[in-house]
Amino acid sequence: MYQIFLKREIYRKMARSLLEKFVCDFMRRAFQSGRGRGWKHAVVSSLTCLDKHWLFVARVTCEKTSGHTRIADKQWALIVPAFKSIISANRWKKVPWEITSVTNAAGIPTTSLADDTPVDDTPADISKSLSLKDYGTVNLEIGTHFDHIFDRDPHILRVYSAIETAVQTKLYSRNHCVLYGPPGGGKTEVLLAFGQMMGKENQAFMKFDATSMTQAGVLRILTGSGILPPVLIVEEIEKTSDKDLRWLLGLLDKRGEVRQTNFNVGNRMKNAKMLCLATVNDMVLFRSVMSGALASRFANQIYCDRPSEQVMRMILAREVKLINGKEEWIDPAIQFCIGKMKWDDPRQVIPVCLCGKDRLLNGSYQEAILATLSPEEKAVIK
Repeated sequence: MYQIFLKREIYRKMARSLLEKFVCDFMRRAFQSGRGRGWKHAVVSSLTCLDKHWLFVARVTCEKTSGHTRIADKQWALIVPAFKSIISANRWKKVPWEITSVTNAAGIPTTSLADDTPVDDTPADISKSLSLKDYGTVNLEIGTHFDHIFDRDPHILRVYSAIETAVQTKLYSRNHCVLYGPPGGGKTEVLLAFGQMMGKENQAFMKFDATSMTQAGVLRILTGSGILPPVLIVEEIEKTSDKDLRWLLGLLDKRGEVRQTNFNVGNRMKNAKMLCLATVNDMVLFRSVMSGALASRFANQIYCDRPSEQVMRMILAREVKLINGKEEWIDPAIQFCIGKMKWDDPRQVIPVCLCGKDRLLNGSYQEAILATLSPEEKAVIK
């Protein structure tokens, strides 16, 4: 049996069951952070009144019940520093939790009571590897990640500068960015390229799609994770209801935290200093969310318009090359889509070029499109 002994002095009466619930929550999160699958734990505690305060003492007994038991020691060496990191969160500074002893499977203490330093064979840098700044390393080498994106150099520069500043100041200076404008302006493409540049998802950055996220789901991920990546990417942020975006307020401002308060979990707080990169289609709607409180937290508001005809030609040339197509398809596609149909969304123009192929040269594909338009669309063309 592996054991952790801890205590906490409190200055207002609390139910022992609630304190045990805190400990169980810490342990579950430590298992998640320390790759502790197949573990079970139990808590035995006491609450003693001492003059004007109370002393809570608990023993957490942990056991590897499934999986490869031979790696239990290795997993325990990761679980313990994760547990220490979780209980030393900022919210407990006034009334901190204190680990008094840790024992291995043989019941031998592995932590000194005096200075809380490891005395076993656990690598000294394990706790360091669990810190935010070391875990979520962000790559700042641009390389060729943006070579396929045209006419967006100023936009890329502003976002890159925000990421660079956040990394250099260890997330002290977080100047959040929102790319906004009509669909087809390349907002998502730019952020996808930044994701590829920064590194692995859920290590260098975390990504949410606002159209499918809920506050309960987000808070469960953010508060339940032992470590968070430094950058958060949120797509189409204005398409979520106000109540499912309120958690962002604390994350985006100087507090850099998220809180979850309900009967089941109590009052749970997570330090979440993350740089947020978001996309928005309807900026007017976004600025009305929570009376503008959310939009005001984005220092960099970057407009992305749809491409010009010249840029559209470059986009089509790129897409044609990817399928080993013919450059001859580009001119008739541009003439029909931009000249006749007045389409300036690449998501409409690219399919015409790539699907029409040689049929664009004799006009048969253009006729097929015109024949399949609705009466309202035909009336607009005339």
